[in-house]
Amino acid sequence: HSLRIAQMAKCAFPGLEGCFSQMAAKKYFGDDVCGVPAENFTKVFECVETGAANFGILPIETSLSGALFNVYDLLVSNKSFVIGEIFFSAPFCLAALPGVEKKDVTHVMSHPEIFRECQKYLSAMGPEVTLVQSADTAAAAMKIRDSNMRNTACVVHKRASEHYGLNVLEEGIEDDRNLLTRYIIISKENKTTPPYQQTRTMLACGLQNAPASLFKCLSCFALRDINIIKLETRPCARQMTQHGAPRPWEYVLYIDVDCNVGEQKAQSALKNLEDFTTSLRVLGCFPRFSSPKGDELLQHIVNFTAGSF
Repeated sequence: HSLRIAQMAKCAFPGLEGCFSQMAAKKYFGDDVCGVPAENFTKVFECVETGAANFGILPIETSLSGALFNVYDLLVSNKSFVIGEIFFSAPFCLAALPGVEKKDVTHVMSHPEIFRECQKYLSAMGPEVTLVQSADTAAAAMKIRDSNMRNTACVVHKRASEHYGLNVLEEGIEDDRNLLTRYIIISKENKTTPPYQQTRTMLACGLQNAPASLFKCLSCFALRDINIIKLETRPCARQMTQHGAPRPWEYVLYIDVDCNVGEQKAQSALKNLEDFTTSLRVLGCFPRFSSPKGDELLQHIVNFTAGSF
């Protein structure tokens, strides 16, 4: 049953065949998941909300450089819900055309976020090596292949190097060998996670411009012994205002908490939170990722998609 769901599920990912996001989708759903390449993060949301894909996968933070803020912005400007998460790790590879050696490389292409994750290695290549930004890692590999760029290497997943016919010059070039990227899974549909599962809830709320408003928001959870996992703030989006266009210095507070919105204490906290915010939205309530194996990996998705195909 899990295999059938994986084969029928369509998951949009930002990038081309072989990019890190596609590999994360395969880890979450299984190798048989039908991947839907999307041009960028915005297009992933479009695929989900138009029905071109059942799910989307997006990187939202890394353990080294932190949050990807444009993904947070898209969460409040779109209608999709977060229904899952996965922590993904894979070695970064420096790859080039067959016959090209590292000493021949004068340019390195990749996504700018990837450059930040392997600064030490790239700096050690010397000031004569130019970094060239690409829309995604796999797009860099494809351009090197299609343009026969023999002075250029790229930083990619090993799968991308194989898919585009490149040789790996060096593997494991990331600054932190324990680097993890957290991906979120989005869907147009939102279903309640069973209360017996370890659950995470993502919230977005408009902060009041008033004394101690942040303290008051956080106290809604602290007083009920609800663990706050993560906080982020972003300039306020139009979707989070009650008076039209956002005003300067208004902010959206993003909160990740370890609780299920179906629990009484969570409902009480959210009701209390409304007193101290200008707006409040539950972005998703989903099982916390805990490295499930085999069929357990898809159990939430099997439950979630039952009868939807």
